[in-house]
Amino acid sequence: MKMKMKMASKHIIAWLCCLLASQSSQSILSPTGSSFLVSAFPSPGQKLQRRQRLTRSQLMVSVLGPSDGKELKDDDGPYSTGTPTLTARMARIIAPIMSLALAGWWNRPAEALAHQQQLLLSTTSSSPARTTTVFDQTVQRYFPNAMPSTKVANLVHKFLVARNFKATNTLYGTSFCPDEINSKPNNKSLSSALQRRLSANQNGAFTLGGLGGLPFVGISGMKAFLSHCPTKEGKVIIAFGPHVGVSESGTVGKVERLGQTAPTTSCGAAIGAYQAIRANHNRRRHPPLPSISDFQEDYIIRQLQTTLDMKSVASDDEVASRVTKQMFGVIVSMLMEQLHACWQDPSFWENISEVVLVGGITINRGPNHGPQEDYFQPKVLQSFTKPVEKGERPSQKDYFQEVFPNRT
Repeated sequence: MKMKMKMASKHIIAWLCCLLASQSSQSILSPTGSSFLVSAFPSPGQKLQRRQRLTRSQLMVSVLGPSDGKELKDDDGPYSTGTPTLTARMARIIAPIMSLALAGWWNRPAEALAHQQQLLLSTTSSSPARTTTVFDQTVQRYFPNAMPSTKVANLVHKFLVARNFKATNTLYGTSFCPDEINSKPNNKSLSSALQRRLSANQNGAFTLGGLGGLPFVGISGMKAFLSHCPTKEGKVIIAFGPHVGVSESGTVGKVERLGQTAPTTSCGAAIGAYQAIRANHNRRRHPPLPSISDFQEDYIIRQLQTTLDMKSVASDDEVASRVTKQMFGVIVSMLMEQLHACWQDPSFWENISEVVLVGGITINRGPNHGPQEDYFQPKVLQSFTKPVEKGERPSQKDYFQEVFPNRT
């Protein structure tokens, strides 16, 4: 009797060891008559380490010994053991004890999991969450739905690739302000982010823009640009728009610059034009006629004075955002006028199969703004394709909602 109890105790200890091991391997226990089958499987998405399998093999052999004359194997497949069997008499002795043991141990994994989840929650709750910066709040207030430049570039690039835009057949042009803050390298500005994706470092970007992002190259410059398009179903993309800074303190129209101690104006041409218009309005004077010495700024002044409401009272932030949005309208008008002039040439579509326009407002960030990556508020994404008949207007389609869903 003592020998049988000793054997029963041996099996109880073995089964408890298996149950303990099962907590980390999600063991499946199933009653099979007078015996129990234990099979350990790796957790979903996991593969048991060889050391773990070997240890368990050694554990089973050392406690139970080989079961049914079968040697426990430790191969690269899921770990499994032989089926340890018990006699009917031993089962009657062990069953009540095992019932109590299983009742306590069966719920152990769930309790352990709950404890781990509680620890995880306590850990994450104590760690500081990402807070919305003043920059984020200001951008979403004055330029809603603006996104990091790399995100915009990725969405546009995906759209273009689907339309067979390649580095070997695509001509890339930009109409942004020549301010150095608009061409920051390493994807920190939309201009460089798009160029990197479109040209694969094989080609540069044709600069169409002058002060404020207006395409001051004119019709002649636009024709020169388009003449560089690769032949055989060439593709053209023009990215354009004005820019405005948002400082670390959330001031619209100001931005920190590398090596300077205080934020400066961005865009200087647009804000400067507004200030000139305001001064002339207060003095009841007409703005000067454009001169060759400062033609671009004079032109901006004359264009904005017809659209800006100088009687309304607004904060400096509101003024800067309004001026920037008016600048966008001026750029679109000039750009389309030049393209329409080029489309009048019957030979225009001989080499060019499609022209895509991507327009919006660039929100500049200073060097202290974390990744320093500019934001971009997309406003236009249109495609112009070869007309069915020569002399007709090109086919035009708007893809804005397709590429930028739920954004206005």
